[in-house]
Amino acid sequence: GTLTENRMTVVRLALASGDVEIGREGSFKLGTDFVNPVQHDVLRTALETGVLCNNAALLGEGHRGVGDPLESALLVAAAKAGLYQDMLSRKNPEIYEVAFDPDVKMMATVHDVGGSYRVAVKGAPEAVLAVSDSELTETGVVAQDESIRKRWLERNERMAENGLRILAFATKTTHERDAEPYEKLTFIGLVGLLDPPRADVRDAIDRCRSAGIQVVMVTGDQPATARGIAATVGLTDRLDADLVHGADLPDPATLSEEERRELCRTLIFARVNPKQKLDLIRLHQSSGNIVAMTGDGVNDAPALKKADIGIAMGRRGTQVAREAADMVLQDDALSTIVVAVEHGRIIFGNIRRFVFYLLSCNVSEVMVVGLAALVSVLLAGVAIAIASRRYSNRHMDNAAVIRCLGASSSFISRVYLLQLTWLGISASLVGCLLGFLAQSFLANILANLVGGILPPPGIYPALTGLLAGLITLYGFA
Repeated sequence: GTLTENRMTVVRLALASGDVEIGREGSFKLGTDFVNPVQHDVLRTALETGVLCNNAALLGEGHRGVGDPLESALLVAAAKAGLYQDMLSRKNPEIYEVAFDPDVKMMATVHDVGGSYRVAVKGAPEAVLAVSDSELTETGVVAQDESIRKRWLERNERMAENGLRILAFATKTTHERDAEPYEKLTFIGLVGLLDPPRADVRDAIDRCRSAGIQVVMVTGDQPATARGIAATVGLTDRLDADLVHGADLPDPATLSEEERRELCRTLIFARVNPKQKLDLIRLHQSSGNIVAMTGDGVNDAPALKKADIGIAMGRRGTQVAREAADMVLQDDALSTIVVAVEHGRIIFGNIRRFVFYLLSCNVSEVMVVGLAALVSVLLAGVAIAIASRRYSNRHMDNAAVIRCLGASSSFISRVYLLQLTWLGISASLVGCLLGFLAQSFLANILANLVGGILPPPGIYPALTGLLAGLITLYGFA
């Protein structure tokens, strides 16, 4: 749903007699002949099973469903044949449901058919075939052996290579209400659902690669379907890309360092259960990666919680998944995640530049104050020392001259202090000039270090300091 349009359509039904292609306009074509699905017993049974073993509902004319997109597609396909949910539910009232189990990979519903019970089962092809001992043909129910199962698995593989999501249907009739639903089933056939990839996914994946983001497909679909979709959306460039099956996924605690690195480089995981999703997140996090995970089901909640960024689907996500996630994706599209990452990086970059800019200003101001104060003190001390030396040599002569003019000792002292004060002020102005120049110099350096985004703040103070320097030079003169 994140990589695809999440608008599934039933396009093919594989039965014992051949493949039935379902057209957009509602036609059913077996080989080269059009067939009436109501009059074809095996085809009708397959469509009825898809309606009975279902939790979705149709709206209006039966072209749009509410609920899981996969189950809605099954209802739409049956509606094209004139088999509607309300009609079948009245004829086959549901007694109870055995919910889908990720470990079993199947779900079942039990229906009352007047004195006996009809069990409708759908699930993964390999799982349904494993619990079936017969198959439904045009001539009736026939026993199923290992060669027939192998032939069905080969047909399943060929359909999955075309990027179709595959489900298997099975049924049985029993007189026991609480009979085990997953044993001695009659295999009906396979249903192929097309979920076209989103038009912007290939570009979004390319942008992720350019941004240093690794996109990993972790799906419950079978390997052939996962490879087909991955090649279509540009996640891989070939149909035989490396893939890890959930059954072959070891416990991360038993992995060597090389095996950990190899799993972290793997881009496709198929037939993965919710616990294995959680293990994969922990594996990537232990390798130092920041992990974002998308999910929609109740069983995805632990993995969404564990991920650094849990992203729940807004359209088809459950309430449990939304509450466990850090954010909710309203349109269920990967491209929206990429746009969010781009905007987030822009904001982070602006914050970082702004902080560096503030540091450059504040550090330069602190250094200006300190340097100006230090230079002022040093120059004032030098000036006082020179003045003291000069006036100490000539003080007696000047004092004698001034006394000859009738000046008092207090007047002589005041003149002496005024001269020293002027020298100190001149030295301070020189210090200010040097300080402002230092501010401009440091701001230029620090601005260049952070990218030269903003102009240095010390240009105008430096001009003011230059004026102060001219006054200082005049004072020395």
